[in-house]
Amino acid sequence: MNKNPFIFKPIPVESPFCDRIEILQKLKEYAQNGSDIVLSSPRRYGKTSLVRRVLHQCIDEYLTIYVSFEKLDSEKDAAARIAQGIYAAIYAKESTFEKAMRWAKKTLTSYSPSMQLNPDGTPSFLAIPQAGIAGRQLLEQVLSDLQAMAEKVDNRIIIAFDEFQEITRLNGSDGIEGLLRTQIQFQEFSHIFIGSRRAVLKEMFEDPKRSFFKSAIIKNLSPLPPEDLIQYYMDQFALAGKKCPQKIATQLATLSYGYGFYAQQYGYFAFSVTETTADQTAVLEATEAVLEQASPGFEMLLTTLPANQIKLLKSLAVEPTHQLTAADYCQRHDLISSNVAYARKALVAQDLIEQDADHDGLWRVVDPVMRTWLKSG
Repeated sequence: MNKNPFIFKPIPVESPFCDRIEILQKLKEYAQNGSDIVLSSPRRYGKTSLVRRVLHQCIDEYLTIYVSFEKLDSEKDAAARIAQGIYAAIYAKESTFEKAMRWAKKTLTSYSPSMQLNPDGTPSFLAIPQAGIAGRQLLEQVLSDLQAMAEKVDNRIIIAFDEFQEITRLNGSDGIEGLLRTQIQFQEFSHIFIGSRRAVLKEMFEDPKRSFFKSAIIKNLSPLPPEDLIQYYMDQFALAGKKCPQKIATQLATLSYGYGFYAQQYGYFAFSVTETTADQTAVLEATEAVLEQASPGFEMLLTTLPANQIKLLKSLAVEPTHQLTAADYCQRHDLISSNVAYARKALVAQDLIEQDADHDGLWRVVDPVMRTWLKSG
């Protein structure tokens, strides 16, 4: 039985990669030069996989640290995640666990490391804070410790903050942004700020009133080019001993809309139902399978939204428009124009809808699979 060449989880850093060669090299160049970078795109474009690949390619010469702020809940949580990222990076860099831990204990003054093994045998780390230290003080101290570490290694550090914009959800977020900026501006190594709530991230780095104004190079990740994705499907099927005709590869590429995550899912399910040569049945079954996988997450998301936002989402899934508050559009979809502006602002901040500059300002649902799911519901 041929192993499925498509990945149904985060893509390993050494797996075949579709396109992204140019931006991968550019991000690597920026990081090695100590520049700060903002990388934004819709969810499921492949930002995290791309940055992890950058970090992996630099690991021989740099201490590469990855920190996720997804579902961040406090300053203390932010500090702990940075400390955990530092411990994980040291462990990966050093030849022995004991040597890494000796260095970590000397480096982080407010934390102690604790390692546990995951079911697959890989290590994960907990950062145990000193008792009685407030969250903001912990955050300030761990960033100060990171600076001290950088000075010991000639600033050969690259740190990535995934879903960086989530710090704006915390109480007193203005003060947290200021604290982070105050510490980071004196660090002479590269920081990569990754985000999927694009409107929020853009405001953080482009609003003159915000602490991070004009402090980083801003890069917007583009969709995967259709022609590259088509060839990728054909090549991956061939490497695993099956065929994917160009016509079928084109349909799969069209369905994915250039999203790296969805491109892998469509390929995975199409390959799994193909005996020798992918056909129209494989495309249909892959489409149903992707929707089935996505549905629970979409359903959960809708439970967090008020009725007016749900109604606007469904309206835009059925009929994208240039004029959200136009009387005829609101009448067709039973919308109240005075409520649309509020719903629009909230949905843009969550990156659920966008005004597409490539289509003359057309308002639409961002996620292509969500659009299909909403229309079918």
